Amino acid sequence: MVRITGGRLKGRNINSSDTVELRPTTSFFREWIFNVLNNITSIDSLNILDLYSGTGIISFEFISRGAISSLAVEKNSSLAALIRTGAVKLKLDNLDVINSDCKLFIKREAESNGLKKYNVIFMDPPYSKDIADDILELLFSYKNGLSEDIILIIETEKDKVLKTDSDFVILKEKSSGTTKMTVIGRKE
Repeated sequence: MVRITGGRLKGRNINSSDTVELRPTTSFFREWIFNVLNNITSIDSLNILDLYSGTGIISFEFISRGAISSLAVEKNSSLAALIRTGAVKLKLDNLDVINSDCKLFIKREAESNGLKKYNVIFMDPPYSKDIADDILELLFSYKNGLSEDIILIIETEKDKVLKTDSDFVILKEKSSGTTKMTVIGRKE
């Protein structure tokens, strides 16, 4: 079980999984993310894309705190079903789940100009693979198809140095334990 830490669903639990590779974003980092975002934007104006969703806790947190919508993209069908079940249990009709490879999903959305609707793209790819840079590079290749106010939030291993595009800048970074959270936005 993973507990929602803020908003109208604070204290509610969502199901987790015993999958070895699964590392739900800690409550410390979830609180940090919302503290950072509250100084940049209004949560209740956001549409979220949650890549490599795992338990879906980031989507649940955003919806609990008032986001307009969240789309959780998870390749593992069991985890996608777990997120879907949690959304139904909590009666959340603004949290959708797609069972898909994240790279393929981004390419499909970009081709139909679908990425523009998201204000925040969160990603928590497996640490053992160098996926974060690949996904960022892919997103930056579609930068004209991203919303003007896009905020990218990337969870990586502590020592990871992310490559950014010349039109983007790291707004905030925080490390704790083996994890680092990076917030990236467009240059002004």
